[in-house]
Amino acid sequence: MSEPDPNHMTAFGHKHVVTLLREMCGVEAGVALWIGDDILAPAQDFSTLEQSTRMSWSRRSSRRHFT
Repeated sequence: MSEPDPNHMTAFGHKHVVTLLREMCGVEAGVALWIGDDILAPAQDFSTLEQSTRMSWSRRSSRRHFT
């Protein structure tokens, strides 16, 4: 697992999610940005964890969703 790039996470939360919600779902800009921020916050927290912790969490998370 490589180090998370905060620029990619910010672009996802502030650009891609907002664009998807506005263009595909008709959500107002302010609400779409608020939702993007809600998605971005835990991603930023996750990126501050040490790599071994992120890997351990990712393995547990994937088993929980796919078994």
